[in-house]
Amino acid sequence: MGLDMYLTRATDTSKDLAYWRKANQIHGYIVDTFAKGVDECQPIAVHRAELLGLVQLCESLLESKDEKKALEVLPPKEGFFFGPAVVDEWYWDDLEKTVRMLTDTINFEDKTEDDYFIYQASW
Repeated sequence: MGLDMYLTRATDTSKDLAYWRKANQIHGYIVDTFAKGVDECQPIAVHRAELLGLVQLCESLLESKDEKKALEVLPPKEGFFFGPAVVDEWYWDDLEKTVRMLTDTINFEDKTEDDYFIYQASW
C-alpha cells in the first residue's frame, strides 16, 4: 500500500491528467494549501493558476537544489503510507515529474475562465 494521487478536470473526473505515487511533499502542499490541512482522501478543488504556482515553486527548488530551502517551503509529509520524509533523489524526481505533468495539463487542457481541477489521494 502507498499514497496514490490523481488530478482530473473538475468537469470530467473520469480521465486522469496527472498521477503521482508517494510524492508526499506534493500531497502535503496541496492538503495544507487548498484543504486547510484536512487530509481525509477527499476531492480537493485546485484552480489552474494555483497549479501554475506549484509548478513555479517546484522549478525554483529544482534550480537551487537547496535542501534547507526545500524543507522550509515544500517539506516532505510524514505518514505511514507516504514513503520516506526526506529530501533525496526521489524528492527531486517527484518535483521534476510534477513540473512536466502540470505544465502539460496547464498548457494543453481546454482553458476557461473558471478552470478547476480535482486532486484526490488514496491509500
